[in-house]
Amino acid sequence: MARLWRLYHPDLPDESGAEVLVGSEDSHHARKVLRLREGDEIALFDGAGHEWVTRMIGSEGERVQVRLERRLLEPQTEAPLEVVLFQGLLRPERMDWVVQKATEVGIAVIHPFVSERAETRGAGKNKLERWRRIAVESCKQCGRRQLPRIEPLEALPGAPEGDSPALLLQPGPGSTPLSDLCEGPAPASVQIAVGPQSGFTPEEVETHERAGWRSTALGPRILRADTAGAITAAILLHRWGDLG
Repeated sequence: MARLWRLYHPDLPDESGAEVLVGSEDSHHARKVLRLREGDEIALFDGAGHEWVTRMIGSEGERVQVRLERRLLEPQTEAPLEVVLFQGLLRPERMDWVVQKATEVGIAVIHPFVSERAETRGAGKNKLERWRRIAVESCKQCGRRQLPRIEPLEALPGAPEGDSPALLLQPGPGSTPLSDLCEGPAPASVQIAVGPQSGFTPEEVETHERAGWRSTALGPRILRADTAGAITAAILLHRWGDLG
């Protein structure tokens, strides 16, 4: 079966035969970039876990009109392990990259936060909207039907939520190797905290450890702040989830 091009529509009806006007930006992409025409099939997902095979039936102005034909249920695209990433703010282009790769690998929730060494340039409401748009585009590419939840900017993460493992990525001799923490049955969720480019301050590490976070190292090589979260998630999803 040929791969279907995927477009995003946040308000999909739940009824075969329903007709939908695709958003202006995706309509332009379908017409001008993908060169789709009436009669062609398109996959439409809503970011909340639902996806339909649709057929292009016409247009209204600049917007493409499609008819919902059949629901797509397989393959399951959400990981059985919920990974929550707390990411210290980085330079804008690196934060964009974090959101893109976190979405692709299957991270469920992204919490950007401000710490003492964080890069706060351009970190406003518009940035949150931009990150959500990046997540949509990444979902189109990777096949996810569920958008990751991207939380508003907050201060340093506090005590871990619930009983799930809480890993503070902190290279150094006092940190526990990640491999030592991947034993035993799979938890329902895992929390990962990654500092900004210059890392956490010693005081921040101490505060987090007292709150219940566990300093964790990935190995002998120090990863960049914009790759550490996605790589850690990939390792955990290979061990306890659906990667590999």
